[in-house]
Amino acid sequence: MMARKRNKLKQLKPTLHILCDGECEKIYFDAYKNDYLKKIGKTVNVKTVIIDLEKSWKRIINKQIKGLPKTDVVWIVIDRDQNQEEFLSELENYCKDKNLKLCLNIVCLEYWFFMHFKNKHPKYSKCENIMNDLKKHIKNYSKDQKQFRNIVPKEFLNDERIMYAKRNAKAKRKNYSGVPLVKRNPYTGMDLVLDNIDKFSDIR
Repeated sequence: MMARKRNKLKQLKPTLHILCDGECEKIYFDAYKNDYLKKIGKTVNVKTVIIDLEKSWKRIINKQIKGLPKTDVVWIVIDRDQNQEEFLSELENYCKDKNLKLCLNIVCLEYWFFMHFKNKHPKYSKCENIMNDLKKHIKNYSKDQKQFRNIVPKEFLNDERIMYAKRNAKAKRKNYSGVPLVKRNPYTGMDLVLDNIDKFSDIR
């Protein structure tokens, strides 16, 4: 009986957990998994959960990761936006201590979306500035959930744009060599999350 249980545990595929601080992030990752990867014949064990990182964030994250198998991977995805550098530095150190991966979007998620169209990296002071640049390419862009759900597969989930955005993000990251993560502006780690998801889709 115990041997059978151990064998069953061994057969379980590892899960990639994404803990994000916004509805748009969850919609995007769910669409990447269900609308993009499935259409090209890939399945992936990814679970995306929205968490509140404003209060008692350590307790909230600890609850989410408690008891997870060591083979699982956990990403924390958060915008710089209104968050202070002191908090983000503390979060970065916490992730290192807990062996979690941190995806920081500076100033916000829309910078990643903008990279699907332009290899341009001005320093942004607020998300509104990035959204104005993004709307030059997607006139009807909106964070409204219903509208956003329609925009994501149409504008962001095709091979050419995904690869273009990934190349732009990786090139920009090289330029930040030696610069602390929280000091980078603009910045996104979304390409790294997608790379990790893609690797999970290859696990059989």
